[in-house]
Amino acid sequence: MKNLSLSSFAPLDEMTERIECPKCRKSCKYYCCNCIIPVTKSKIPKIKLPLQVTVISHPKEKVSKSSILPAKLVAPDDVEIISTTEVPVLRDNDNFDEVVLLFPGDNAK
Repeated sequence: MKNLSLSSFAPLDEMTERIECPKCRKSCKYYCCNCIIPVTKSKIPKIKLPLQVTVISHPKEKVSKSSILPAKLVAPDDVEIISTTEVPVLRDNDNFDEVVLLFPGDNAK
């Protein structure tokens, strides 16, 4: 952890206007929630996570309210977002001893 450092927030602070997403044409400030692509001209850092993250969201969940989207932007190879009402089946190459399933909620188990 001592080797971690934060980049300057200055490029984000300088952004005062919304920008049109080049893909879907939606008005966005930093990134497009629908396309999950940055719309800022500043370079978004890319990182490699020490694990693979798959987030299962309900189709009725508002994408614009999701807090996982920035993780997908900075770690695109390690974060997967699935919108479904079904729990996906584990893949053949998944190690069942290394998979953790987390449920949100006060009484989640």
